[in-house]
Amino acid sequence: MDSQLRTKWYAKNDVLGNIIPLITGRETCFLMPKGTPGDKSYPVRCIKAHHSSYLLNNMKAFDFDKRSYNVYHSIFTLKNMPMFSYSPLARKTQQNQFFLDYDSYVTGVDFVIDIDGMGGLSDKENMGFAREATIKICAFFNDKNIPYALVFSGTKGFHIEIRRLPPTLGKHQERLADYRKLILMLGRKLKIKVRETADDIGLIDATIYTTTRIWKSPYNYDVKTGLITYPITDAQLLCFDETNLKAERLINVNHFGRGLQERKGDRENLFKLMQEWGVTDG
Repeated sequence: MDSQLRTKWYAKNDVLGNIIPLITGRETCFLMPKGTPGDKSYPVRCIKAHHSSYLLNNMKAFDFDKRSYNVYHSIFTLKNMPMFSYSPLARKTQQNQFFLDYDSYVTGVDFVIDIDGMGGLSDKENMGFAREATIKICAFFNDKNIPYALVFSGTKGFHIEIRRLPPTLGKHQERLADYRKLILMLGRKLKIKVRETADDIGLIDATIYTTTRIWKSPYNYDVKTGLITYPITDAQLLCFDETNLKAERLINVNHFGRGLQERKGDRENLFKLMQEWGVTDG
């Protein structure tokens, strides 16, 4: 990790201008990658960052620049999420209560797809398989006129996000269960191996549809690879080259207004597909 480059990345107003709208109304977290050797960073959850000053203040309070943190956010949208103390003892008590009451804050949940390598392969092979699966899924969604955003994960895979879906009206657990069913069906239809349990292997991860699930934020500087978790277009996917997403290449690019590069479509088509496949009754 290039600490100076990372600090410069998060100091860019155009970067913050993209990050903040994507994490507003959600739980934001600072987490280190699994298996980081010798790293004593501890996970920081329950950050409310609805303005760049709040994100930067939390980064300062938790020594973000000195620790191997990636930025994550919840796939759930939350209403009236409280602020949390910087004091570890007080924060722990507040967090415990927050997670007990979590369901009462939830207003909606994104449909997300995590596409990754299957393990036991080289990074290049994993990326190749993940890219092929992603191309299949994107082509399918394009054909169905379903809007989505495609984001390079910053490591060896891709994320698909569908945001701004209808409110769950207290039924987010049912929505999560439907998402899992849809992913299993999608894998079968497109002949893509799905990871159904923690001990399983697969290109699409069906274990992520759980309460309090968090997700690597777009425009995050990945501390393990030095790559940016970056929204990409169809053209960028077809001729994908991860070296183009190195922080040292993107640091001098103006990202103002770039957002998620969401494809056009009708969100209702996602639910029509779920009904067509018998995932949900409506």
